[in-house]
Amino acid sequence: MRFAVGDNRYLLDAAWSPEGKSVAYIRGGRRVNDPATLETRNLEGGKPRVLLTDPNLSIGGDNVLRWLADGRIVFGRTRYASLTESDVWAISFDPSRVGQPVRLTNTTGMYVEWLSASADGKRLAISFARQSGTVVVANLNRSGDRLGMPYRLTNDSWDNLPAVWAPDSEMVFYNSSREKQGDSTSNIYKQRLSSDLAELFFSGADKCSMEGLSGDGKWAIVMANRSVPGKWRLLRVPVSGGTPETVLVPRGLARVRCAIAGSRICVLSEDIDKKRVFSDVDPVRGRLQELARVDVREENRNPRWDLSPDGSKIALVENLADTVRVLDLQSKQVQVIHPVPPQLGLQYPAWSADGKRLFVSANPDEKGRLLEMDLEGHTHLLLENKRGAWIGHPLPSPDGKRLAYVYGFHEANVTLLEHF
Repeated sequence: MRFAVGDNRYLLDAAWSPEGKSVAYIRGGRRVNDPATLETRNLEGGKPRVLLTDPNLSIGGDNVLRWLADGRIVFGRTRYASLTESDVWAISFDPSRVGQPVRLTNTTGMYVEWLSASADGKRLAISFARQSGTVVVANLNRSGDRLGMPYRLTNDSWDNLPAVWAPDSEMVFYNSSREKQGDSTSNIYKQRLSSDLAELFFSGADKCSMEGLSGDGKWAIVMANRSVPGKWRLLRVPVSGGTPETVLVPRGLARVRCAIAGSRICVLSEDIDKKRVFSDVDPVRGRLQELARVDVREENRNPRWDLSPDGSKIALVENLADTVRVLDLQSKQVQVIHPVPPQLGLQYPAWSADGKRLFVSANPDEKGRLLEMDLEGHTHLLLENKRGAWIGHPLPSPDGKRLAYVYGFHEANVTLLEHF
């Protein structure tokens, strides 16, 4: 039997009924917040029966749907609006009524990766997993196409992303966050390469990210969200210490990048009406003149771009694309770079210190990769994680001698659930 799930919908998981005459499945939407439905369908015909509608069904691991011998269906469901926490739930139904979902597990900081049920349906084996990102630093050779022995800069279980190098190339500012029971905690730290200890630089916001340093080194540019979801502010924070001040309120999903130390150039991107609008921005005077606009596909409204060291060009990568675009801010011309050999799942472009090459992460066949690429598209593999862990956010130091990046770690354990 074959049936369609509808336009812009897709199947997330499926499970056979105990007698093999029906199938349960989760029908999801293309976007994170699109409502997903848990449905059953008799293979002999008839309309599908909707048991539950919930956008949180569309997020989680694989193979987390099972139809037990006693008739209950168990499934994974994220907690609150979290992308990293989920639990196992069950729902019972019969021809006359559908029961209320019942939560079977209550975890913290982990998600259901997969589950398996015994033949009699009395036991569940559940894999709970957690992914965290650590900041790693490695030396670069003179040509920038080979990494030395990497070492971990961060050693906690938070998600850490390198944000900005200090002008002397001896210290890294990094963003650190985690989700716990639906609440997001976010801080910015700075750490010298010669030290094992990080120093807290900025906190007190629901979410925050370090975006850049002003050319004179006096101001850190920080994007922060306090209390109200979606209400971001661009702040200037004195590097020497002091009270943060609001520079502007972005008009859409926004990001800032600054040119090399000593330059006044910083650029703000704002996603507005399917356009990514680039503007000159100053940490004291705020948004200045518009520089350029580029089209942004609706499904890729995620600012992944970087400003060249001299502030003349922008490298853009649509989320998980197979090309890189380079925008010349003076001529407004766009160069499309096709990597050679072809690459899939490109993310997070970063200009080399000399502005002649790009570093970019890739995720082909669930293998994390870190690539170096010249402006003709010729790529060189710097690092690959064959176990599927994520590698991303490359960040070369201003002197071109080091590369910071994120290396993802995957932890999991298996829990046996009985008497549920």
